[in-house]
Amino acid sequence: MFNISKNTIIFTIASIVIIFGFLYLVFATSNSPVEVKTYQSAKKINKNDHVKWSQDKKTLLVEYSDFQCPNCKVWGDFFKQQNLSNNPDFEKIKEKVTFIYRHFPLSNHKNALPSSYAAEAAGLQGKFYEMHDLLFETQTDWSELKDSKNFFIFLAKSLKLDVEKFKRDMNSSTVKKKVEDDKNSGIKANVNSTASFFLNGVYLDKLNSTQDLINILLKEANSK
Repeated sequence: MFNISKNTIIFTIASIVIIFGFLYLVFATSNSPVEVKTYQSAKKINKNDHVKWSQDKKTLLVEYSDFQCPNCKVWGDFFKQQNLSNNPDFEKIKEKVTFIYRHFPLSNHKNALPSSYAAEAAGLQGKFYEMHDLLFETQTDWSELKDSKNFFIFLAKSLKLDVEKFKRDMNSSTVKKKVEDDKNSGIKANVNSTASFFLNGVYLDKLNSTQDLINILLKEANSK
């Protein structure tokens, strides 16, 4: 007959309690809801935002982008392609989701700021998204130019803009402040790379493909 000491029994019970306590802690932690951070600067429409798609303005998709960024070009070209495709899923998204483009020119892209100014100057003549599409379409033509302004003037002419006004507006404090305000709102939302997307102020951090974004937006649109 085994002779088990009192201390051994106490130690065994204590060990079992500790193990079960640890397992419970692991279970509770793994099953607790993950806190989703909402960034207020990416959740609201600003006065000078360039808004398209749904006019409901209840579901907001905000993109922080840089016209010289190759990754941003992928997204810009993708949205343009979807717009022309009459894809029923994308049409559903446009009915329910409001899209906002905001500038986030990266410091290592020498023509990022001038291209943002060009888009804003076109916007003052009602053709922001037309210039947006042209800038991405011709990105490889102007991204490494020593002086890109003449190329942007060429694009303005192709859009039949008032070129003299366009040139003045590109250098105006109004346009420069708009781009600066956009970037500051991105900084407040912890943006550090482009393109960055926020849905109702929540950063979409698991976009491995363009289809991932479509799936998220379609799910949101179908829930409305």
